[in-house]
Amino acid sequence: MTSADSKSHRLVVHGLAVELTCGVDALLPQFLRTFESFLTPSFPEGFVPIVGQIRPYDAGEVSRSLSPSAVELQLGDQLLEVYEEGEHFWILDDRWGMTQLNMLRGQFRSWILPHPTVDSVRCLDGAFFWPLAQLMRGKGLHLIPGVSVARGDWGALILTPYGIEPELRVLVEAGYKIIGQRWTAIREEAGKFSLLHVPGQVECAHEPRMRIAGAGASERWVDLGGAYPDSIRHHAYCENILVVVPGRRTRARLQELTPILAGATLKRDWPMAELHPHRRGGQLAGRLANRCRVAEVHLSRRADDFIVLMDSIRPIGSVFHDSAISLSSSPQSLAG
Repeated sequence: MTSADSKSHRLVVHGLAVELTCGVDALLPQFLRTFESFLTPSFPEGFVPIVGQIRPYDAGEVSRSLSPSAVELQLGDQLLEVYEEGEHFWILDDRWGMTQLNMLRGQFRSWILPHPTVDSVRCLDGAFFWPLAQLMRGKGLHLIPGVSVARGDWGALILTPYGIEPELRVLVEAGYKIIGQRWTAIREEAGKFSLLHVPGQVECAHEPRMRIAGAGASERWVDLGGAYPDSIRHHAYCENILVVVPGRRTRARLQELTPILAGATLKRDWPMAELHPHRRGGQLAGRLANRCRVAEVHLSRRADDFIVLMDSIRPIGSVFHDSAISLSSSPQSLAG
């Protein structure tokens, strides 16, 4: 990765101002493709932006940014090392580099290794989305690495540990709309939770056999919004949350959880570690569990099974199907 001329990009993301300087030209195409719809030539008067920088890794610069008195935090994410000193946080990820966060000033800097072992999509996840999510949370907007869909005025958040591109295609072809393919913005408004559109891509189910570290993102990712131009929805209220269990089964199964179990499950499987979880904007998982119906889902190897599960939890008029659903992966069982 090489350094490009420093260029500031101004974004307005669902009412919040963000100013990013990207000095790593290998990430610029992915960044511009993702955030083109949020770009703005200038900020409205009075807007104070979150300021971020993405820079090539420089050992001397990184060393000067570190503090020997920082304390390591245990956030439960085995891929990250996180250190804290006051309002400063350092996030180290051996796959792509390091981020320094200043929570008080609303600023972050990310340094990208010369040869990251992840592609540009995941590199941008760690160097941009992750620190941005930490800083936006204090302003009332949550960025979550999760899928979200809508049908009519009903919306659902899907938390999944693996890509569900085949299932999303099935939903779109059945008339569902996509709010977020990889990331979703959430805002709490008058006791309801709005799911807000974030552009992105979903990982293809069938990847090329030859995988080259740090390259080939365009070969492994697809923007379903481009493939299905009428599939994008910009807003819906979150009514249901689906927590997908790791691995695929021979049968698809959905089990709605009691409020107590829903809260415990969401906190256990929440995909975004929160710095300063007890300050404003913390405990989102618990608040969602109190407001939304939560279900645990086992996916099968047939994408078509997912549409049956989704239709089973979506209200139709005043009728809401409320029971555990189990499907065989065979077409004969589904027909019955």
